[in-house]
Amino acid sequence: MKGLWRFGLIALVITTSAWAHTVAASGLDEAQADQLFQQVGQADSNLVNLRELAAQGDPLAQDRLGQTYLIGKGTDKDYDQARSWLLKSAQQGYPYAQFRLGFIFEEAMGVPKDIKQAVHWYQQAAEQGNRAAAYNLGLLYQQGKEIDADDLQAAKWYLIAAEQGLAVAQLNLGLIYAESKTVEHDFSKAHHWLLKAAKVGNAKAQYNLGLLYAEGSGVEKDNVVALDWYRKAAASGEWWAMYAISVAYRQGELGLPLDSQKADEWYKKFIDSQVVAKGLKGPN
Repeated sequence: MKGLWRFGLIALVITTSAWAHTVAASGLDEAQADQLFQQVGQADSNLVNLRELAAQGDPLAQDRLGQTYLIGKGTDKDYDQARSWLLKSAQQGYPYAQFRLGFIFEEAMGVPKDIKQAVHWYQQAAEQGNRAAAYNLGLLYQQGKEIDADDLQAAKWYLIAAEQGLAVAQLNLGLIYAESKTVEHDFSKAHHWLLKAAKVGNAKAQYNLGLLYAEGSGVEKDNVVALDWYRKAAASGEWWAMYAISVAYRQGELGLPLDSQKADEWYKKFIDSQVVAKGLKGPN
């Protein structure tokens, strides 16, 4: 499976309010916590205020303070302090702190790599509907690195993220239903999830959706639709779509005429796109 990626800490540092979650009836709300975090570094008093609120036990303040130490915002990086404050927040049930703790253990940020701990904290957050944690947990089960590979578990956690509109989770869930060696194939479900991801521009979903139509898997075989999705994927840089179009011209498939020149043009695009993606240099 190509193109798998993982949610990281920094990408979600200030995006928690997108998935509002209230831990306590009083204290900071998400918007206030985000504002405090944004202000750290602008004046010494802002960090002091955040520390005071965290010390008083506010889980959102503890989470944001943990992040300041994690990325060195307004203070020196300190993984021990970051982990300490995030743990306090996570133990109060705050899902974003739980997610970040999982990532710390997965990526060995100031601690030995510990996938069991990563799974533990990701699952705590995912069970509360945190889509980033659910996606990363699904990925761990799908890849089977330092944990038994389990596509059924992967699909379970991907579903949480997919239902919240996360395109990469929709893609991976669709691919599990289409090509898993351990989960029974369900091309109807594969089509459902790939289509959702394809409609929001996920190039790999567009390519795989085209493949379903080209092969007639779970849908009526339709060369026109297949080629349309391949072209959309290719326009977004998906090199396997470029290869598929090249083959179609070379063999006269998908309703295209035999055309070796166009086949060569698309094959060159296929090769060039990999060169760019991998940062390789051609001959001078």
